[in-house]
Amino acid sequence: PRSPAGIDKALQKYRDFSTGVFAVRELILFQSNLTPQGALYTRLATFPLEG
Repeated sequence: PRSPAGIDKALQKYRDFSTGVFAVRELILFQSNLTPQGALYTRLATFPLEG
């Protein structure tokens, strides 16, 4: 797993990223497993957003 410091570094790198407004209805947490055929992504959890 990546360290919180790695997350902070990524946030700093993209701090000036900008996009248009869009609605987010849910967050999905994925796990990535590397295989010789490529990455396999497994949905671990879904977090519906309200409001």
